[in-house]
Amino acid sequence: PIWRAVLALALPALAQQYLHLLVQLSDRYLADNFEISDPTARKTYLSALTTANYLYWFVSSYTVVVSVGATAVVARFVGARDFSLAHRAVGQAICLGIAFGLLGSLAGVFGLPSLIAMLQLKGDAADYAVKFLMPLAALLVFQITESACIACLSGAGDTHTGLKVLGLVAVLNIPLAWVLCFGVGSWPGLGFAGISLGTGLSHVVGCIVLLTILARGKSGLRLTLANLVPDIRLIRRLLWVSVPAAVDSPVSYTHLRA
Repeated sequence: PIWRAVLALALPALAQQYLHLLVQLSDRYLADNFEISDPTARKTYLSALTTANYLYWFVSSYTVVVSVGATAVVARFVGARDFSLAHRAVGQAICLGIAFGLLGSLAGVFGLPSLIAMLQLKGDAADYAVKFLMPLAALLVFQITESACIACLSGAGDTHTGLKVLGLVAVLNIPLAWVLCFGVGSWPGLGFAGISLGTGLSHVVGCIVLLTILARGKSGLRLTLANLVPDIRLIRRLLWVSVPAAVDSPVSYTHLRA
């Protein structure tokens, strides 16, 4: 029955969102248990953490610039049994993921202090927020590219591979963030920044695994170097679908919060 086929595709995609949430919740748990004895300093720290988490949510909206178009265009070509263009679309989606990821990384690394200042955070609170977000910003290109790969596989009807890889990311994130934050043995760890660095590194692993899977061929899709050469017409087609969805995502969230 069609409803079973729909659920078979939808439920793993839903589970992927819960895995993203699990990663964020584990980071929040570690951050909440980060020892700060001074009550005033802890209040400042929690204020920074709330702002940092809100900005980190924006990353999810930012990935939509690539992911929605990748799923739609790849699905169109796969449905038409035009796998040559489907392979091409995969390469272009990953090109977009790398481009937007690098753009976001540069904007984050060089613009975070100014952005935090615009949000009226000052002093120690601003420093805490920048320390937490900086590793995520520096490694953003891997998270965006990871999302592009998962979106392409979803367009080919494969929602299980993305679920498995994100499961790996979630499993890696918890011990990595814990060790990098609190240290191990005689090494004291990196403190607050180690939490987000663990998250960023787990996405690096997820990105590499997905690129390897696509390079070997998966679900009728294959990533080749030739298809990574920019194709302006196909990139425009991907953005034509993705950009409205990316604009709608934060607007919908704002209405929901209101």
